[in-house]
Amino acid sequence: VVQADGNTVVRSVRSGRQRSTEADRLANTLLLKAIKERWGDAAAAETLYLQTGAVAPVSQTASKFTARVTKCENVLSGVSRGDFPPEPSEFTCPRCAFFFVCPAPLSAAEAEAE
Repeated sequence: VVQADGNTVVRSVRSGRQRSTEADRLANTLLLKAIKERWGDAAAAETLYLQTGAVAPVSQTASKFTARVTKCENVLSGVSRGDFPPEPSEFTCPRCAFFFVCPAPLSAAEAEAE
């Protein structure tokens, strides 16, 4: 957190170089939410890239920010309820470490039987 001349900037540090989709990362959505809750709308976010030394501002459109925050809140409320519904997938299930104890393959078989 850098505070100078009445301005607050929260800077995250990333190894590597900047990618075109960097500002759209979910982690940046949560960072922007935390900044807004702690310092209000006047504070800003930046990312420092160690490989290049570049500093880039972090921003998202209001609609994207709101949609992602809502999604995170829904996921976290599900976690607090212990709600982890299985999501069967022919691609990921056979490779999953929990394949033999997960109810997802059974759920998929029941769905096909209907």
